Amino acid sequence: MNKAKLLLIVNVSAFIALLISAATGIMMWLGSRGMRDVHVYASLIFVAIVLIHVLLHYSWIKNMIFR
Repeated sequence: MNKAKLLLIVNVSAFIALLISAATGIMMWLGSRGMRDVHVYASLIFVAIVLIHVLLHYSWIKNMIFR
């Protein structure tokens, strides 16, 4: 799998996890207490995917910092 396809999968996965986390957060804010576990797990998955995203862009980040 080339890097572009991998980044597409990572980005789409992060977006889906973010949407789930946001939706369940809004539902909890409106009073639904049953979504707490889904919200926590979606948020943790989102953070993990963002870390993977940053690692995949590490060389670009390093090049921009040390120009």
